[in-house]
Amino acid sequence: MSVQMRDSWEVLPPREPHGTTNEVSLSGWAFEYGVIPELVPFELRNYDPISFVQDVRQGVADAPVTKATFSTAEVREYTGLKKNGAGSNLRSLIRLAGSWELSDGSHFDEPNPPARWVNPNYIHVTALDPSIKDRRYRVEELRRSASIGLLSSADIAPRFGVEHGDGVHEFCRRWQIPWGDWRQWGKCRLARTAKLAWEWGAHSKGTLCDAFGLPRTTLHDWIHEHYAADFEVPADPSGEPWFGISARGGDDT
Repeated sequence: MSVQMRDSWEVLPPREPHGTTNEVSLSGWAFEYGVIPELVPFELRNYDPISFVQDVRQGVADAPVTKATFSTAEVREYTGLKKNGAGSNLRSLIRLAGSWELSDGSHFDEPNPPARWVNPNYIHVTALDPSIKDRRYRVEELRRSASIGLLSSADIAPRFGVEHGDGVHEFCRRWQIPWGDWRQWGKCRLARTAKLAWEWGAHSKGTLCDAFGLPRTTLHDWIHEHYAADFEVPADPSGEPWFGISARGGDDT
C-alpha cells in the first residue's frame, strides 16, 4: 500500500518548520523529508535517540507487572543519560518506547516532562489514569500516537481505560476521527526515519526492530515495500553551514 504524500500532510500536518530564511532548523529539515525529528541520529546530537528509546523500552519490559508507574529519574537510570540529555525531546522518546504520561489531562500543554510515566505492562493499567475519560485528552492522544506510527488501537485501548481496540474504533467513528489516515502517515514517517538511520550506518535493522518493538519482517516491509520504498535518504546535514543555529543549540539537540 502506498501513501499519498500530499493527502497525508493534509490529514496530519507536522509542526511548522522554524528558523530564519538563511538557515534550516532541525525540525524544518525533518518536516521537509517527512521523518520524525526526535529520532533522527544527527551527528551533532549529544546522544543517540534510537538507543535511548531501545534502553527505555528494555527498562520498561524489565519492570514488574505490579509496578504502575515510573519516574523521569528512573528513565535516566535506564539510559545512563545525563540530566539535561534529550531535553524537550524526552516526552516524545519515552512515548516511542511504549509508555505515556500519567497526569490530569493537561500535560499536552505543559513544556516539561511529567513526574510519572505509565508502565504499559501494569496489570491494572486500564483503571490507572483519571484523565482518560476526557474527550479532548483522547483526541490528542490519538493524534500523537498516530504520528509515530507504532501504536495500534489495541495499544491505545489502555489509555482510554478500555480492554480492547474496538472501543478506540468506536470512539473514532462517533467523533469522525480519521484514525486510519493518521496512522498511515505516522507509519510513513517512522519507516522513512528507520531507513535513514539504517542507511546512515547509525543502526542495524535488528537494533531498529528492538528499539521500536517491531518484528523484523514488519520493519522490512514498511521500509522496502509499503511506506519508504521510494524515499531517497538525504545526507546528514550536521556539518552544513545552512543547518542553522536554532538547530544546533538548546533542548532540540
